[in-house]
Amino acid sequence: MARHSFWTEFFLVNLIYVVMYTFTLGFIYPIQKILAAESLAVVGLLFLPHGVRVVAFHYLGSRAIFHLLPASYLTWVITVYGSDLDLHPLAPIASILACYLGYKMHNAINKTRKEQLLNNTWVNLLVMSGIMSIIDGATLALLNFDGDFLTGVFGYLIGDIAGAFFFMVIALYIYRYNKFLSSNFG
Repeated sequence: MARHSFWTEFFLVNLIYVVMYTFTLGFIYPIQKILAAESLAVVGLLFLPHGVRVVAFHYLGSRAIFHLLPASYLTWVITVYGSDLDLHPLAPIASILACYLGYKMHNAINKTRKEQLLNNTWVNLLVMSGIMSIIDGATLALLNFDGDFLTGVFGYLIGDIAGAFFFMVIALYIYRYNKFLSSNFG
């Protein structure tokens, strides 16, 4: 991946995060609210922005913290004041720091062997997503979830991993479509 300026990375990460959050909140969440139990109101069972976090940490490393923070707080404000969900004010930064810790743990595990544990980028990103999700789920369950702790952790875990997977599928198709357009019409 080509190295872009800080502001280009900042703009793209925030834009993609807000778009994925808006799609999740405006389309996926209402369907979940109809189909899932009310106790899972603050747990997204398909949370697409987690995929943005995973990819951002994979490509940007620790710089992703600064790129993700504004969009995370913007979407927190939208969720708390627009959807009447009671989320802790520290949830966005706690979530980003939990994902950063998961990213660092994933890299440490990969460095314990002479060659990378997983060479396939997709599988590598999904494993990183799982590690991030466990830490993020525990953090957010402590801050936001009133029910059983493990139910909250597993709810966040399912939503984050499923969201990361579907985000990567969406990103892949957008990449291929863009490549098709540029090779045929560019």
